Amino acid sequence: MSDHIDTASKYIQHLQEKIKVLNEQRDALKLERCNSKACDYEVSVNPWNNGGVEVIVCTTSCGDCDDQVLPLSKVLQFLTKQGLDVVSCTSNKANNKLVHSIQAQVLHYIYT
Repeated sequence: MSDHIDTASKYIQHLQEKIKVLNEQRDALKLERCNSKACDYEVSVNPWNNGGVEVIVCTTSCGDCDDQVLPLSKVLQFLTKQGLDVVSCTSNKANNKLVHSIQAQVLHYIYT
C-alpha cells in the first residue's frame, strides 16, 4: 500500500513540475507576442481603509489578441505573497483598456 502512495506522490510532483514549466513557457510566449505589438500597463497603489491598499492596474490590449500584458492572476498572487488579503476586485473594459481595481488589507489586521 505504501508503495502505491509513494508512486502516486512522485507522479503528482512530476505533474506539478511539468505544469510549472508549461506555465512559464506560456507566459514567455505571451510576452514575446506582446512585445512585438503596442502593449502597455500602468499600476498605481493608494492607501485604502485604515492600513489597506488599493491597487489600480490599467492595461492596454495587445492589438488583435485579448491577452493582458500584466495578467490579473499575477497581481493577485503577488499581493497574497506580500501578506495581503484581497477584499474586493473589480474589472472594467473600455477602448482597448482593461482596468482592475483591487482593494486589499494586511492579514494581521483581519485576524486580531
